[in-house]
Amino acid sequence: MFLQKIQLNHFRCYSDLVLDFNQSINLVEGLNGSGKTALLESIYWQSTGRSFRHHKPIDLIQHNSVGMSVYSEFLTDEGTTLHKLGVGYQRNKKKTIKLNGSVLHKQTDVAHYFPVIAIDPDAYLWVDQPPQFRRSFLDWLVFHVKPEYLSVWKKTIRVQKQINELLKNQHHTQLDLWERRYAELAMQTQIFRNEVFKDLIPLVVTKIKQFLPEVKDFTVQLKKGWQTDEIIDQLQKDRQRNIRLGNLVSGIHKADIHCYSQERLVNTVLSQGQKKSLALIFYLSFIDLFQQQTNTKPIVCIDDIDSELDHYKTELLSQIIQQSGWQVFISLVDANSLKDQFKSKSVFHVKQKKGGSTITPHN
Repeated sequence: MFLQKIQLNHFRCYSDLVLDFNQSINLVEGLNGSGKTALLESIYWQSTGRSFRHHKPIDLIQHNSVGMSVYSEFLTDEGTTLHKLGVGYQRNKKKTIKLNGSVLHKQTDVAHYFPVIAIDPDAYLWVDQPPQFRRSFLDWLVFHVKPEYLSVWKKTIRVQKQINELLKNQHHTQLDLWERRYAELAMQTQIFRNEVFKDLIPLVVTKIKQFLPEVKDFTVQLKKGWQTDEIIDQLQKDRQRNIRLGNLVSGIHKADIHCYSQERLVNTVLSQGQKKSLALIFYLSFIDLFQQQTNTKPIVCIDDIDSELDHYKTELLSQIIQQSGWQVFISLVDANSLKDQFKSKSVFHVKQKKGGSTITPHN
């Protein structure tokens, strides 16, 4: 993927911004609060419909504006056709998506067609985040490399919600039927997750040797979310507890990724710097596997790099980026700290002004 142009209208601190890109490596510098993260956020939001800073879409609309839009022009890896993508969102929660003039009705279609992967400050807390964060990390990867996964996952979640409603409302006579259906779908979900997880881990282990050679006997396990071999057995075992609590205590919503060093959980033995490096390893492995399985290079956004990684790890990451062929957008306070790491790059300077931020090329 190669993003050639982006236009923001009333997105966060940008009233009307148009930028053209002609390099794979783009450094976006500016003081904290100037709006450099918002540029990366706009690229990610257009692809996924989500903000990596946990803003709701309505919160991304510039103050006193009725709506916002992000328009981009990009080339796929074949590089022969220029694609035009526009995504808009109004305060009345109306969303519009157009790709090459045709209306799209699902954000997931955009994510497949225009893939963007973000590494932001929350991502560096990967090890210490709650299980839901690591579970979402895995599900997002499975979604990209197993197109049929989304349908199965959605069905599983719908049936789980139905079971929880039955439990809350004390409608226990229907539980057997719905638990059998849930068990069938949950096992399918787990198979998808497990297949992708098995492909991901060798990539992680290889990068451990590169980034964290001091971490010994590193192992990773995918905890499926229940203890028994078959989830139907777990559901029957938990029946009375589920009834008492009014929700399922075991299932796909309890899955997690556990990392160990010398048989101890890494969050108890690694330093904060090592944890950040391990998080980066997982995201770089995510990108590698995505590229292998889809034959597509995603656009990569890395936010606030100079406050998260030490000089050695930044140099190592820069080498990987330079060799990868990805188009990368990196935000940092001062691009001088990274300029010398890249032979070819564009530098953009963000400045906050009254009425909205501006971005200018600053090579």
